[in-house]
Amino acid sequence: MSDFDLSSFLAEQASQGESAGLGGFTISHEKAARKMAEYSLPRSHTWVLRLIQAGVGWGCDQIEITQTKLHSTFHFQFSNLSPLPTNQQLVSAILRADLESQSPLDSFATGLRLIVEKSHLSFLLLIDTKDLEPQAIYAGVYFSELSEEKRAVLREDWGVGVTLMIHHISHTNPNRLLLNYVPIENHGIPLVRELDHYAFTCPIPLKVDGRRIEGVFRSGRFAWSGYFKPLRAAGLELPGDEDPRFSICPGFDNRVFGLLTPRRIPVALEASTTAESFFLLAAGKQGTQFQSIVHTEQSALYWVRNGVVVDQDVLPLRSFTTKLFIFASAEGLKSDLTGFQLIDNEEKSGRKQRVISRIVRALELEVAANRDILMKPPDLMEMNDEQLQELPVQTRYITKGLNRARRGLEGETEYLAGLREFAKQLVTAAYGAVQTVVSEPEHWIESRFPEVYPEELSSIVSRLKKALETESVGVVKTDGSKDKVG
Repeated sequence: MSDFDLSSFLAEQASQGESAGLGGFTISHEKAARKMAEYSLPRSHTWVLRLIQAGVGWGCDQIEITQTKLHSTFHFQFSNLSPLPTNQQLVSAILRADLESQSPLDSFATGLRLIVEKSHLSFLLLIDTKDLEPQAIYAGVYFSELSEEKRAVLREDWGVGVTLMIHHISHTNPNRLLLNYVPIENHGIPLVRELDHYAFTCPIPLKVDGRRIEGVFRSGRFAWSGYFKPLRAAGLELPGDEDPRFSICPGFDNRVFGLLTPRRIPVALEASTTAESFFLLAAGKQGTQFQSIVHTEQSALYWVRNGVVVDQDVLPLRSFTTKLFIFASAEGLKSDLTGFQLIDNEEKSGRKQRVISRIVRALELEVAANRDILMKPPDLMEMNDEQLQELPVQTRYITKGLNRARRGLEGETEYLAGLREFAKQLVTAAYGAVQTVVSEPEHWIESRFPEVYPEELSSIVSRLKKALETESVGVVKTDGSKDKVG
């Protein structure tokens, strides 16, 4: 079966003005094209978020991206192929160009159209549901210039599901022919940066060249470091039944951390979490004379739809070190034409106030808990098997080996008596070396943060309460009837 040339088809529809057929679907393609021309991306690679939203909406098991200098290839893997559209349904959606729709099909179709018409790139797509012989779809100058045989070679190892290859070089670039042969820039980096900053909330595995990038602690915005320390993360239930539950990335399964918690422990978390809202409480040091370029995110409420952050509201907090990040569902809320800016209306305001009211209750429990944020994690020699599982793979295996060596040296074999003391010292030194690798720097102990943290946390609660009072319309009072955290 010959590949479907989408660019030629769209050009043909534009020349006819009215598109009829395609399963009885009739639309003014010219009108849709004008709408797309007026569309303004909030960022140059925002279209990639539309693709992720489609995958999450279709119930994708995993999204894996492989990159070369010339191409980024998206592999959407499914155990249930029934939600996937036919080529006819997809082309109809592309012609329709319904930018306001948040359905997975329209999100995917809009993303494809933006790739070609706004970013001036080319794509090659194959939807394989195993039911029929799949027909590839291509659009853009680069894949149009390739022969059908060369396009077939590019996709010869593509499997079942949805696979999309995007060519990195814009066809408006005057040096595109040279860059196709000598790709001196890595044009795929901005795409990955967009995913890192806005798709870290994705509830399914999202990989780039084998590296997981979904997860709040994997994101560059919340990277665990000597200057950014998570203290508490949890999912919350909201009062009433009017707000949707949604799934979010790993890291929010009711976790309690300290300033000295090894940073690799939360990174190892794998499971997504489902609730009606989520929060992350963290310590973020602002720039000093030694690290003035270090940036930490402002406290904010992030609105999430189908696995990606579509908007955010800065919270009215003034704490210098304690940060609060709230995550709420944008499902069902109206947005502008881009889909990445929510419209301020009564529905959004009501949901926001319900979320913040519940967060206030959770933070009041945190104040009352009076946690020891300087509590040290156990030494490697004291860790049980469950705790060892949360360490990096190499550290875990080395530690287990040292444990076996230590137990072996505790015997009373006579011929080892002369070497036993030396061997014990060697094993103890090895424990110390590995412990240094997984330990956090202790400069937080020397700071004033452990002293001011309770005050800042109380201040956050007070300011959130005040904000709720000043925006009292639609406020839902929490009565503790749904105080479940986790």
